[in-house]
Amino acid sequence: MNNIKYENRDKSRITGSLQGSISLRPIGQIVTRGVLGICLLLLKTKYSIFAGIFFLLLAFIGLLFIKDKPVMDVYDDSVIIYNLRDSSEAYQISFIDLKQWSVDASDNKVYFTLNDDTVIPVRTSRYLKAYNLLVKSVPDKSEPSTMEKIRERLGRGK
Repeated sequence: MNNIKYENRDKSRITGSLQGSISLRPIGQIVTRGVLGICLLLLKTKYSIFAGIFFLLLAFIGLLFIKDKPVMDVYDDSVIIYNLRDSSEAYQISFIDLKQWSVDASDNKVYFTLNDDTVIPVRTSRYLKAYNLLVKSVPDKSEPSTMEKIRERLGRGK
C-alpha cells in the first residue's frame, strides 16, 4: 500500500511534453492470444480447434472485463501516477525529486524511489513500455540491471 497523497489531476504542474502514456489493459497479451487462437483454428484438427476457441475466449474476456484506465504518464520532466480507484486524482513525481526507478517484471510493478527514500510502487502489466519510456526520459536514474550488477561484481565493467 502506498502512502502517497493524490491530488486533483488539474492541479499538476506539467511543463514538459508528453513522452507516452501507460494504461492498465495488457494490449500485447490480448492481441497475442487472439492471433494464437486464430492460427490454431486454421489448423483444423480437433484439439487445435478447442485450443483456438479457448485462446479467442481469453482475448475476448480480456477486452471486455479489463478496464482501460490510465496508470501513468511520462513527461520530459516528470511522471504522473494515477489513482486506480479514481483516475481524476494523480500524483506527480518530478525527475529532480527522483532518486532511482526500477522495473520488476516478476511482480508487474514499476518502483520509484524518491530522494527521501520513499518508495512508490506502480502496478502495471505494461512494464516493458514503462521501462522503454523511462530509459528514454531518465536513463541516469535507472537501477542497474541484473547483468550489469554481475559484470560489476566480476570486475569486467560494461
